[in-house]
Amino acid sequence: MRLFRPTLRIRMALLYGGLVLLVGISLLFTSVVLLQQSIKKVPIFQSQGLVTYADSTGRQVTQDPASLGEQAQRTAVNTLLHSGLIYFAIIVVIGTVGGYLLAKQALRPIAKLTATARQMSTENLDQRIGLGGPDDELRELADTFDEMLARLDAAFDSQRLFVANASHELRTP
Repeated sequence: MRLFRPTLRIRMALLYGGLVLLVGISLLFTSVVLLQQSIKKVPIFQSQGLVTYADSTGRQVTQDPASLGEQAQRTAVNTLLHSGLIYFAIIVVIGTVGGYLLAKQALRPIAKLTATARQMSTENLDQRIGLGGPDDELRELADTFDEMLARLDAAFDSQRLFVANASHELRTP
């Protein structure tokens, strides 16, 4: 017996989560590139000479604008990556759980089809799924299943009639 059964619903949820993961990585990478390009275009980082500013302790610091721009880029990218990865992980989890719920909703007609198929026997072949809803692949499958049940019902009725006639003929000389 397997401990984990990868149902279609779980596989779809993982696919949705994987898609969110790929899109998120692309978005995070694009954000880093755009942030770096934006910081490079700040006029003060392109100026010549030295820039004097007060650091976090209040000390006066004199620095080259290019190295100050590189430091600003590193700080901004590190902040974006640290914060972004936390939110990114949350979004991937939400995307995967949302994918699971969406897959559950999308696969509900298949569950109805399965339940009807399990209830079928030679005595109740007149039962139909009657899925309704949008004219999509699942409805086409349910309609095909209903048509198959109608053919089976007709075949069993024909067989019952034949057996009844044969039995009657055998009893009556």
